[in-house]
Amino acid sequence: MISVLRRVTSSSSLFVTRRYIYTSFVTGFSKMAAPSPRYTLYMSGTSYYAQKVMMALFEKNEPFVEKLVNQRIDDNYESWFMKLNPLGKVPIMEDRGKIIPESDDIIDYLDKESPQAPRLVPDPSSDLGREVAHFRKLLNVSVGIILHGLAYNPNLSPDYTAMKTREELDEMIAGKIAKLEKLASEHPDLRDAYLAKIPPLQKRKEMCSNPEVVQKELDDLQTTLEEVEAKLVKGSPGETWLLCSDLTAADISLAVLLRRLSLSGLASVYFSPTQRPALHKYWLRLQTLPAYSRLGDIAVKYGVQA
Repeated sequence: MISVLRRVTSSSSLFVTRRYIYTSFVTGFSKMAAPSPRYTLYMSGTSYYAQKVMMALFEKNEPFVEKLVNQRIDDNYESWFMKLNPLGKVPIMEDRGKIIPESDDIIDYLDKESPQAPRLVPDPSSDLGREVAHFRKLLNVSVGIILHGLAYNPNLSPDYTAMKTREELDEMIAGKIAKLEKLASEHPDLRDAYLAKIPPLQKRKEMCSNPEVVQKELDDLQTTLEEVEAKLVKGSPGETWLLCSDLTAADISLAVLLRRLSLSGLASVYFSPTQRPALHKYWLRLQTLPAYSRLGDIAVKYGVQA
């Protein structure tokens, strides 16, 4: 029997999937080389929270279909997406028609439904499970408030070079509010969902422009990383991750946080080899982890840095 491998590519404005089909000249029979992925991830190349879910999927070697929701052009405000998630936030994951929102909830769901090693979320009644829960909560840092807050208040961290100026951020927020109001009038069935997104934008601007609020977030970040440093120093014999020899959901939270701080030029401020040597060593080791490195591949694929 002679077989030929041919590639079938299907594409849309949101995503591209590639499938490989074996065709037999003898039987004329075609079959898929592998089943379609169970999970579909609606994600953005710039989403801090989508990166957490992608790293979990990569670490568990779980294939998934990518559907790009480009937040830079407000794809997450499109009516089709708002119907999937009325909060208009990425990521969301679809599993055979079921929609799971919120990155931490997605990771919990994934770890339960795909229990192959590593287990990212250990039994919450165990000592390790309690530690993972503690550090996941601790590392739930308000990254957006910090980075946009530094753009509004550059004197709080002279080392930080903001991607947008205060004026550009004001213009961006005003544009989003105007768009939401327009969409609310165009889609009566989604009117409440669209209008509900406006107050959080206004609140975010208020918080980011308040230097006292931003300074508190910066202080809290320092306190968080001090506890992480202490945990890494205490550690256990041999090389381990944050809490044990296997990567957990707590490591994913830490990895994505360090990545965002590094890309923002703040690595020397928060985890330099002199200031927090254990965390710096962890950061260097993290960059050798395939699941982490693939986040960079995704960023390049979609033409973004973060």
